[in-house]
Amino acid sequence: MTQLGNPGEFLVTVAIPTYNRREWLERAIDSVLSQGHPEVLVHVFDNASADGTEEFMRGLVSSNPRVRYTRRPENIGWLLNYSGAMRAVDTPWLIGMGDDDWQLPEGIAALLKPLADNPDVGMVIGRTQRLAEGVKVEVYPDDTWKSGRNELHEAIPSWAEHGIVEWQSILISRKAFEEVGGLDHTVGIATDINLELKLLLKYPVFVVPQAVSVYNYHPGQESAKLNVDTIDQFLSIVHLFRRAARESGNPSLKRASKTFNRRWTKVFVNRLPKVARLPGLLRAVKALAIDFRCPGAAAKCAARWVLYKPWCAWKRLSSPRPAPVQS
Repeated sequence: MTQLGNPGEFLVTVAIPTYNRREWLERAIDSVLSQGHPEVLVHVFDNASADGTEEFMRGLVSSNPRVRYTRRPENIGWLLNYSGAMRAVDTPWLIGMGDDDWQLPEGIAALLKPLADNPDVGMVIGRTQRLAEGVKVEVYPDDTWKSGRNELHEAIPSWAEHGIVEWQSILISRKAFEEVGGLDHTVGIATDINLELKLLLKYPVFVVPQAVSVYNYHPGQESAKLNVDTIDQFLSIVHLFRRAARESGNPSLKRASKTFNRRWTKVFVNRLPKVARLPGLLRAVKALAIDFRCPGAAAKCAARWVLYKPWCAWKRLSSPRPAPVQS
């Protein structure tokens, strides 16, 4: 594995895993460096790209002391690359950012500002502009989240109801990251949800009231590939949340655990009937009914699957067929 860059003293590392997205990567890096914070380092983890990324990064490292570059000798998969990037950070604070996303002007300054009076927080959370095909669709977290300091467990009900926060909008304490065990790649694409929950259960957080970054929806994202394996991976998070709520004796945490389950069952009920085969569907229905404790959602998932398959068959049969080629 090749690593290039200045080992100097920095406060924050923005870790960017990448693979064959040279043009998007350049935009992501520039969105950080252009903000001019000398205490912020950009570290790119290249998963053996073959699109000129290595040449671009070598040139950038040679000209900018705030840039590091690590190149994998072979593609190890997006999840191992991401978790390896986060584990490799050696600064007190870190931000994980996709190569297809970017920071907004003054966004990093907004995340850094609360640290002076809140050095004990596990995360500083900013808002994210979510884009789809270049059009802003929403800003999240919305105003239902309390801005400012949230004491231990205070932010969990909002998080459970409204969903995860994109990583490029979160400044994470490396000490807290290590104390909760870092990223668990065994939970697949739910690794971000797992980490955020573990941090929220153990540390106070600070919520910044402004948008600090952009999340770019586009076809082919790993985060959009929900399937039956995903629901299996979620089970450890469901059990972690329920166990923490039970042990805390906190009624609001117990309600939040149930809210979390209901929210994600809706996601699975909408998605799984379209992609699951019968054995996988049966696993999913069992998990929704028993582990998520949402038997109504389990029944709805099964009913939708039963209705969806004939509809797909009818659509195939009713679609116009191409005219035969004349010989």
